[in-house]
Amino acid sequence: MKCNYCGREIPESYDFCDNCGAKLEKTNITPETAATVEPPTAPDQTPPVSYQPPPDSYQAPPSFNQTPPPHYPVQPPAYQNPRYYGEELAPVISMGHWMLITFLMCIPIANIVLVLVWSFSKNTNPNQRNYSRAILIWMLIVTAIYIIIFIIAGVSFFDQLSYY
Repeated sequence: MKCNYCGREIPESYDFCDNCGAKLEKTNITPETAATVEPPTAPDQTPPVSYQPPPDSYQAPPSFNQTPPPHYPVQPPAYQNPRYYGEELAPVISMGHWMLITFLMCIPIANIVLVLVWSFSKNTNPNQRNYSRAILIWMLIVTAIYIIIFIIAGVSFFDQLSYY
């Protein structure tokens, strides 16, 4: 048996189409009347809209293609959740903006000032702020490594001076 509205093949025991939910009309077609029965004119036609609520005993057959009923709140996917880390979704930073940031990071002394401003400003784009914080952490790590190297080199240099 085929659905009159969507054209999907349905078992004879179903009262409703499991694809579009339309009520199936069961007719007894004999070979004599089969020639006079016309197929539906528009198989892709949407089912008629009924403004009456379905009876309480009716349960639509399960279908994975159906959208949730309108009385259930639809949650956005986790990656679109605006409460993620307590911030709104940030606008996308363009490639030109990233190129400008990279250029500004090459300027001595200005790069340190910009990293500090971007890292601690509330008005900065969260993506740019996180990038600046990562750069600031790398600057601190490299500075600590340089200080350790200078201390070791200084101690060894002064040790050699005491032997002369």
